[in-house]
Amino acid sequence: MTTPCVKLDEAKLYLRVDGSDDDSVISALIEAATGLAETRLRRPIVGDVEKENAIAATVDEVPADLRMAVCVVIAYWYENRTATDVELRDRVMRQMAFDRYIDWSTEDADESGQA
Repeated sequence: MTTPCVKLDEAKLYLRVDGSDDDSVISALIEAATGLAETRLRRPIVGDVEKENAIAATVDEVPADLRMAVCVVIAYWYENRTATDVELRDRVMRQMAFDRYIDWSTEDADESGQA
């Protein structure tokens, strides 16, 4: 299960949302954007740093550039609710700060983890 890497209040601040009417939508977008980022990174963002190769042990330890990159995805989905995955990839994902966090160590590894 994906652990959100951005808190609701942080996402709302980024989106400039004051009320609570969209809290459930924004929470779902946080979880979806975190999952998308983890797929791109090939590892969890929040989790066990040693066992899972997670980037941070808690949401408070997630690097600011990674939190902001996830907020950009959240904002894009929030403002473009009918956007396709192609539009997201072409307009947002290619410009993100995710690349420095990608775990390339398993790309050529076999089932035992050996390269």
